[in-house]
Amino acid sequence: MRLLKYLIVVVIVSISSVVLAAGTITFATYGPGVRGGKGGIQIVATCTADATDASYPITVLSTNMTGMYLNQVRIKFGGTAPTANSDLEILEHSSTGYDILNGAGANLVDAVTNSDFQATINSVPSSVYVYGDLYIKITNNVVNSALTTIILDFIELD
Repeated sequence: MRLLKYLIVVVIVSISSVVLAAGTITFATYGPGVRGGKGGIQIVATCTADATDASYPITVLSTNMTGMYLNQVRIKFGGTAPTANSDLEILEHSSTGYDILNGAGANLVDAVTNSDFQATINSVPSSVYVYGDLYIKITNNVVNSALTTIILDFIELD
């Protein structure tokens, strides 16, 4: 019985360590009435890679932007810069959904260059209509605890 209690404690501590080491993405939202009024909305995502495996968690935006257009994306590297040419996808509907940037975020999460861009439709920079929840996905980073800020600018079109 004592051995069983010991094993349970070891498992709980092990799981807690994994959870505490996980990367994070947190959000701040700015704009007119934050979905209560007309105009643009900006979502700032502060992204920190995992301290042991350098991965970023795939995270749903804190505000549902359905009915808005994603107009511009800005990526800023932080004090602990991510791996050069890491990738950004903005997935729609689920953590495995379609990348509404249509590949425009490939190689743009960088260690020395900040990026400003739009999604593409048939290779043409475009504002993209949002139909559901959006998820941020950053891949190909190998720098532990890398810091990245992603700024998403949304607009309403009448």
